[in-house]
Amino acid sequence: MSRVNGNGIAFWIGRAGLALPCALLIVWILACYPLSSWLLAITVAAYGMALWRWPALFLVVLPIILPALDLGAWTGWMMIGEADLFVLATVGVLIARDPPRARDVLPPGWRGRVLLALIAVYTLGTVIGLLATARTEIHSDNAFLRPDNAL
Repeated sequence: MSRVNGNGIAFWIGRAGLALPCALLIVWILACYPLSSWLLAITVAAYGMALWRWPALFLVVLPIILPALDLGAWTGWMMIGEADLFVLATVGVLIARDPPRARDVLPPGWRGRVLLALIAVYTLGTVIGLLATARTEIHSDNAFLRPDNAL
Protein backbone atom coordinates (compact mmCIF):
# COMPACT_ATOMS: atom_id res chain seq x y z
CA MET A 1 0.00 0.00 0.00
CA SER A 2 1.34 3.38 -0.97
CA ARG A 3 2.04 5.89 1.74
CA VAL A 4 2.13 9.65 1.46
CA ASN A 5 3.51 11.55 4.44
CA GLY A 6 2.76 8.58 6.70
CA ASN A 7 -0.91 8.45 5.72
CA GLY A 8 -2.40 5.67 3.63
CA ILE A 9 -4.60 5.84 0.57
CA ALA A 10 -7.71 5.25 2.68
CA PHE A 11 -6.89 8.40 4.61
CA TRP A 12 -6.78 10.47 1.40
CA ILE A 13 -9.96 8.85 0.06
CA GLY A 14 -11.69 9.77 3.33
CA ARG A 15 -10.58 13.37 2.96
CA ALA A 16 -11.86 13.52 -0.62
CA GLY A 17 -15.12 11.86 0.40
CA LEU A 18 -15.75 14.59 2.95
CA ALA A 19 -14.62 17.56 0.85
CA LEU A 20 -16.02 16.48 -2.53
CA PRO A 21 -19.69 17.20 -1.70
CA CYS A 22 -18.74 20.79 -0.83
CA ALA A 23 -16.92 21.21 -4.14
CA LEU A 24 -19.79 19.67 -6.11
CA LEU A 25 -22.31 21.98 -4.42
CA ILE A 26 -20.15 25.01 -5.27
CA VAL A 27 -19.98 23.95 -8.92
CA TRP A 28 -23.71 23.27 -9.07
CA ILE A 29 -24.60 26.64 -7.48
CA LEU A 30 -22.26 28.48 -9.85
CA ALA A 31 -23.72 26.60 -12.85
CA CYS A 32 -27.24 27.69 -11.87
CA TYR A 33 -26.25 31.22 -10.86
CA PRO A 34 -28.47 33.72 -12.74
CA LEU A 35 -25.82 36.45 -13.07
CA SER A 36 -22.45 36.16 -14.75
CA SER A 37 -20.70 33.75 -12.41
CA TRP A 38 -17.11 33.89 -13.63
CA LEU A 39 -16.03 36.65 -11.21
CA LEU A 40 -17.68 34.88 -8.28
CA ALA A 41 -16.07 31.57 -9.30
CA ILE A 42 -12.61 33.16 -9.52
CA THR A 43 -13.09 34.84 -6.13
CA VAL A 44 -14.20 31.62 -4.42
CA ALA A 45 -11.33 29.68 -6.03
CA ALA A 46 -8.79 32.32 -4.93
CA TYR A 47 -10.24 32.23 -1.43
CA GLY A 48 -9.96 28.43 -1.38
CA MET A 49 -6.31 28.55 -2.46
CA ALA A 50 -5.50 31.22 0.11
CA LEU A 51 -7.33 29.22 2.77
CA TRP A 52 -5.25 26.15 1.93
CA ARG A 53 -2.11 28.22 2.55
CA TRP A 54 -3.40 30.13 5.60
CA PRO A 55 -6.12 28.03 7.31
CA ALA A 56 -6.95 30.71 9.90
CA LEU A 57 -7.93 33.12 7.10
CA PHE A 58 -11.58 32.12 7.45
CA LEU A 59 -11.65 33.88 10.83
CA VAL A 60 -11.17 37.17 8.97
CA VAL A 61 -12.99 36.50 5.70
CA LEU A 62 -16.25 34.88 6.85
CA PRO A 63 -17.25 37.62 9.34
CA ILE A 64 -16.77 40.15 6.53
CA ILE A 65 -18.47 38.14 3.76
CA LEU A 66 -21.51 36.77 5.62
CA PRO A 67 -23.25 40.09 6.37
CA ALA A 68 -21.92 42.04 3.38
CA LEU A 69 -22.22 39.83 0.29
CA ASP A 70 -25.85 39.40 -0.72
CA LEU A 71 -26.95 39.97 -4.31
CA GLY A 72 -30.43 38.56 -3.71
CA ALA A 73 -32.06 41.72 -5.02
CA TRP A 74 -30.42 41.13 -8.42
CA THR A 75 -30.45 37.32 -8.55
CA GLY A 76 -33.87 36.76 -7.02
CA TRP A 77 -32.42 33.97 -4.89
CA MET A 78 -33.67 34.04 -1.33
CA MET A 79 -32.56 30.67 0.02
CA ILE A 80 -29.04 30.42 -1.41
CA GLY A 81 -26.68 33.36 -1.35
CA GLU A 82 -23.19 34.17 -2.48
CA ALA A 83 -21.88 33.89 1.08
CA ASP A 84 -22.93 30.23 1.08
CA LEU A 85 -20.26 29.56 -1.53
CA PHE A 86 -17.61 30.91 0.81
CA VAL A 87 -18.92 28.81 3.70
CA LEU A 88 -18.88 25.68 1.49
CA ALA A 89 -15.35 26.51 0.31
CA THR A 90 -14.24 26.98 3.91
CA VAL A 91 -15.69 23.66 5.06
CA GLY A 92 -14.38 21.79 2.00
CA VAL A 93 -10.84 23.17 2.16
CA LEU A 94 -10.46 22.79 5.91
CA ILE A 95 -11.80 19.22 5.82
CA ALA A 96 -9.48 18.33 2.93
CA ARG A 97 -6.52 19.99 4.63
CA ASP A 98 -7.01 18.53 8.11
CA PRO A 99 -10.11 16.39 8.62
CA PRO A 100 -11.67 16.47 12.07
CA ARG A 101 -11.14 13.60 14.46
CA ALA A 102 -13.86 12.16 16.68
CA ARG A 103 -12.74 14.24 19.65
CA ASP A 104 -13.00 17.38 17.49
CA VAL A 105 -16.61 16.66 16.54
CA LEU A 106 -17.85 15.72 20.01
CA PRO A 107 -15.71 17.02 22.86
CA PRO A 108 -15.52 14.88 25.99
CA GLY A 109 -17.23 15.71 29.27
CA TRP A 110 -19.79 18.41 29.91
CA ARG A 111 -18.83 20.35 26.76
CA GLY A 112 -19.91 17.40 24.61
CA ARG A 113 -23.22 17.10 26.46
CA VAL A 114 -23.93 20.82 26.04
CA LEU A 115 -23.11 20.56 22.32
CA LEU A 116 -25.39 17.53 21.94
CA ALA A 117 -28.23 19.37 23.72
CA LEU A 118 -27.73 22.37 21.41
CA ILE A 119 -27.84 20.13 18.32
CA ALA A 120 -31.02 18.47 19.63
CA VAL A 121 -32.72 21.85 20.18
CA TYR A 122 -31.78 23.11 16.70
CA THR A 123 -32.98 19.85 15.14
CA LEU A 124 -36.28 20.04 17.02
CA GLY A 125 -36.78 23.67 15.93
CA THR A 126 -36.13 22.75 12.30
CA VAL A 127 -38.56 19.82 12.44
CA ILE A 128 -41.26 22.01 14.01
CA GLY A 129 -40.73 24.64 11.32
CA LEU A 130 -40.93 22.09 8.53
CA LEU A 131 -44.04 20.46 10.00
CA ALA A 132 -45.72 23.88 10.07
CA THR A 133 -45.41 23.92 6.28
CA ALA A 134 -47.54 20.78 5.98
CA ARG A 135 -50.44 22.04 8.11
CA THR A 136 -50.70 25.68 7.04
CA GLU A 137 -51.21 27.47 3.78
CA ILE A 138 -48.42 29.71 2.66
CA HIS A 139 -49.71 33.24 2.04
CA SER A 140 -46.46 35.17 1.77
CA ASP A 141 -44.18 35.87 -1.16
CA ASN A 142 -41.46 36.86 1.28
CA ALA A 143 -39.26 33.80 1.73
CA PHE A 144 -38.27 34.86 5.25
CA LEU A 145 -41.91 34.74 6.44
CA ARG A 146 -42.65 31.30 5.03
CA PRO A 147 -42.60 28.26 7.31
CA ASP A 148 -40.24 26.39 4.97
CA ASN A 149 -37.61 29.01 5.82
CA ALA A 150 -36.74 26.66 8.69
CA LEU A 151 -34.98 24.47 6.15
